[in-house]
Amino acid sequence: MDEVSVWRLVEDARSEMGAVTELVSQALLRRLRTLRPNAIERFQELWELAQDEL
Repeated sequence: MDEVSVWRLVEDARSEMGAVTELVSQALLRRLRTLRPNAIERFQELWELAQDEL
């Protein structure tokens, strides 16, 4: 999992669900559940870094 992959997952969820945050979150969670645990952990690390930069 790299930064590009993180944003690809987020954009795919947004494309599927539109602008409703709750629905996007649910779609993103479904996608994350298909990943291996280490990829999920890396996603979380990169997501938190992005939030810290904001």
